[in-house]
Amino acid sequence: MSLKNLDKQYAQRRQTYRAVLDNPFTNEGSLWPHVKDQQQVWELIQTILLARCRALADAEVPAPEWPLGITTSFNEIVTLLQHENDDNDQSNRSPLLLLVCNKDHGVSSVVLQQIPLLAYMSPRKVTLVQLPRGALATIQTQLKSDCTEGLLLAWGDELQSLVNQITAKIDQPQLPWLDQVKFEPTALKLLKTTAPLKKPVEKAGKK
Repeated sequence: MSLKNLDKQYAQRRQTYRAVLDNPFTNEGSLWPHVKDQQQVWELIQTILLARCRALADAEVPAPEWPLGITTSFNEIVTLLQHENDDNDQSNRSPLLLLVCNKDHGVSSVVLQQIPLLAYMSPRKVTLVQLPRGALATIQTQLKSDCTEGLLLAWGDELQSLVNQITAKIDQPQLPWLDQVKFEPTALKLLKTTAPLKKPVEKAGKK
């Protein structure tokens, strides 16, 4: 290929930037806690937590009046995981139970890859549970919610017994190299790359 043709080829591209969310240098995003006897754990969650939520929803009890807190919003979940303890807030005085549908089709692995680290580095006590395949549809039905990110965070004093039973069946990941590290929110980076120039669209009928 001649230099003239090479220059012409590069002239057809423009510089652009793309967001980089993945981190190729760490594997903490895949370190989900191992759940022993997952079917029993899932049945406990359905019987104690999801059935309770469905009963409150069917009774049309306003969410702020529920005796336990529930959210499926990714942004709210991240905020709760990052906040320091506040004795005046019920969500900070009770255990956090974070359920993740990371095996279900349609749930973004890019969105979920930061969850194990967020839970591990949280100043709060978080019980992280990966659910079996098909759990997302059940959660959506019981909560009457889309739950598009595949996440459900629950808290409340009445969940203490459930959390204790689940914790006994979970092998928590060990990340000793992070024990003395203070959590800082991940900064979004931009990757310098190129994209083809768009050719002007010819008007119909123009010769």
